[in-house]
Amino acid sequence: MNNIIELPAGVKLNKTEIAFVNKLIVNIEEGEQFVRNPFGGGAVIPPVAQAIYDWIIGWSLQYERNFRCPMGSSIKEFDMARGLFRKVWPRQYMELLD
Repeated sequence: MNNIIELPAGVKLNKTEIAFVNKLIVNIEEGEQFVRNPFGGGAVIPPVAQAIYDWIIGWSLQYERNFRCPMGSSIKEFDMARGLFRKVWPRQYMELLD
C-alpha cells in the first residue's frame, strides 16, 4: 500500500485503516483531483484521498436521508474514515470536511 498512498513523515496507519483504504482503492483514477467544498473553496487531493472523501460524503448523504447507517457500515467506520482523512491530509480535511 505504500506505493498507493504517500504518508507524511511520522504518520502510520493501523490495520483497520489499511483495510478500509484497500477496500476503496479498487478503481481509483491516477493523478490528483480538485474537489470543491459545497460551502465554498476546495482542495487538490490525491486519488486515495478522493476515494475516502467520496465515501465520507456518500455515507453522510445516505445517513441524512434514511437516518440509518448506509452501505453495510457503521458510525464507527464513518468516524474512522474521517479520522483517517484528517490524520493523513489535515489541511485538505479543514478545507473540505471540517
